[in-house]
Amino acid sequence: MAPQVTSITFASETTGLNERTLRRMCADGRIPGATLIGKTWAVPYQWVAGQEDTWEPHDGYVPLVEAAFKMGISREAVRQLCERGKLKGAKHMVDQRGHWMIDKADMKRYIMKKNGYVWGEEDKD
Repeated sequence: MAPQVTSITFASETTGLNERTLRRMCADGRIPGATLIGKTWAVPYQWVAGQEDTWEPHDGYVPLVEAAFKMGISREAVRQLCERGKLKGAKHMVDQRGHWMIDKADMKRYIMKKNGYVWGEEDKD
């Protein structure tokens, strides 16, 4: 029998949403049946299982917040790069809100370009 409730950590790993985002959704009442036990949120397993159908996390993608941190730019700048087609990302919907997931390989190319690496100009001896 599946558990009735699960942790924010498990919900985050399963849905691809940031733990802080999930806590905020619980506090705002956007996750039906979420319960605060002490200082920890218990998320209904049914809700988490239902989210798996809306977005399948891929190893090749990271959340927008993580991408912004690694790239050294703001979350808004990452979002704008995605919207302009300069950075590969996918927007998935959860409770009528979109969340950006950024392609890791494209993020790495952006970081290398930002640091002055030019494609095809490998070190020559």
